[in-house]
Amino acid sequence: MLRLRLITGTGLIALLLAVVWLDAMPFASPLSEGEWASLVGAGGTPPHGLVLVGFTTLVVATLLGREIGSLLRGCGGTTPPWIVAIGTALVAAATLVASLLPAGAASALLPPIAIVLCTIASLAATLRPDRLDSAITSATGVGLGVAYAGTCLGGWMILRQEHAAWILGGAVLTAKSCDIGAYFTGLAIGRRKLVPWLSPKKTWEGLVGGIATATLVGWGLANWSGSLADPADHVAPRPRRSAWRRARPDGAGGRSRREPLEAGLRREGLRQHAAGAWRRLRRDGLAAAGGTAAAACACTVSRGGEEWNSAKANPANLRQTPVSTVTSAGGGEGTR
Repeated sequence: MLRLRLITGTGLIALLLAVVWLDAMPFASPLSEGEWASLVGAGGTPPHGLVLVGFTTLVVATLLGREIGSLLRGCGGTTPPWIVAIGTALVAAATLVASLLPAGAASALLPPIAIVLCTIASLAATLRPDRLDSAITSATGVGLGVAYAGTCLGGWMILRQEHAAWILGGAVLTAKSCDIGAYFTGLAIGRRKLVPWLSPKKTWEGLVGGIATATLVGWGLANWSGSLADPADHVAPRPRRSAWRRARPDGAGGRSRREPLEAGLRREGLRQHAAGAWRRLRRDGLAAAGGTAAAACACTVSRGGEEWNSAKANPANLRQTPVSTVTSAGGGEGTR
């Protein structure tokens, strides 16, 4: 199992890096804004990253749709997996195209039309007089599956139109590093089962190790993104020295000393925020305490009233209080 994971994981990472590297080449974005506007009209956005878009539509969407089709068949569905695969790729492409075209009702209707076509195709392939219920169930599952997977992949390709392919690749590596860290941490020190009835080999130690690994990988990639040329791709931009500085002469040879005015303003703002938070906490705390006390009193009075009514209805339920402990209303001792 470990050997298979290492081989497949290394191969998938190498494939991802190759696709991202090819997608960063100039031929992956062949059309300029003027050329795209001459084709579809003003207001559209030229496509970028055709290598990643093609790989996602033709390979990832097809494999994901086929997997969803297999799951549906395992649950009793009768739709062939290839219909779900083609439908997922179609919905993903329609989602991307709708974002590239000028805004309007026609472009917004492309993804829903693709989902409806996939549902109709599923009905046409599975509808039989003796299997009407299973055909409707299968078509519903196909519609929901292609809508979920297709729009997610379409959104993934829309992100490529705004950011470099390296950012998308870094997101995949960050998510995958959680799986890798959880696997090796659980293999090494895993003792406490996480969800035994769902996945018997998952452990709490593996969960913590996966989160820690993904955090470190994401932090490293976010800092590395600052070296990319486009500022829109900087996940964690390097801090800049603020220009809010005030020059004040210090009397030493005419030189000036810069006073960190922004730090003082920040401290004052934090102080005011903390004072306001404390006032709100005290007010809300008093209100909550008053509400709790009122509720407790109401419950006590209600229970006392119920007991009194019950006692009047049935005198035998009255409590027998020792006479020696009863005191008079005026505070003196009663009859002993």
